[in-house]
Amino acid sequence: MQSGEQASRAAWEYGQKHLQNEFSGVKLLSIHTHDAGLLHMVKKPVHTLEDLRGTKLRAPNRVANKMLAALGASPVSLPFTALQEGLSKGILDGLFITWEALPSTKINEAVKYHTEMPAGLPALYTSVIVIAMNEARYSALPADLRALLDRHSGMQLGALIGRTWDASAITARNAEIGNGDALVTLSAAEYARWHLIGQRIARDWVAEMKAWNIDAVTLLSDAQAALAKYAVKPKPP
Repeated sequence: MQSGEQASRAAWEYGQKHLQNEFSGVKLLSIHTHDAGLLHMVKKPVHTLEDLRGTKLRAPNRVANKMLAALGASPVSLPFTALQEGLSKGILDGLFITWEALPSTKINEAVKYHTEMPAGLPALYTSVIVIAMNEARYSALPADLRALLDRHSGMQLGALIGRTWDASAITARNAEIGNGDALVTLSAAEYARWHLIGQRIARDWVAEMKAWNIDAVTLLSDAQAALAKYAVKPKPP
């Protein structure tokens, strides 16, 4: 994913095609994602995979934890509310998280080095978030209120949330740079190394889903196609 807005639009389209059975009994109002996730470190910058080896890092979901291990780090499980303390006490050397989350959690007081992917290329990770309501309660609403919800939910709501996250990420990023933090952007060659590992994690997920008789090849292909559809195209020179 490139941005919260792009990934949110893609997530809604994917959800309409593949996730309806997963949400039986609820009315989906939004499927969206946050801004691009990246790596934040306490004591040292990360320029290469070698810099990650042996570091204690926290990721927000199961697949991202697998990614951490494949990158050479040691995944540490901590609840979100314990992250600032974990960083301050050395339980964590760093973590995968968004720009937006840094100031609101005071994690920015602990992390001083930030590693981003090259501009225009997919981010390290994202998480998908759902807003839903009880379907029976939705159906019991007067027709005019249902129509109001319908007009202001769906892809447009997810895109708005993603766009808001993207804007808050710029503010948080600029604040950390203004505070003197070090910003690292992976070189194209180094990014290719990380990307290969990400592709391996995707293949492992496909194999895992196959054991459950799930057509993960189609699911992954459709997710990638939706992301490509809503990707921001580079402007011609």
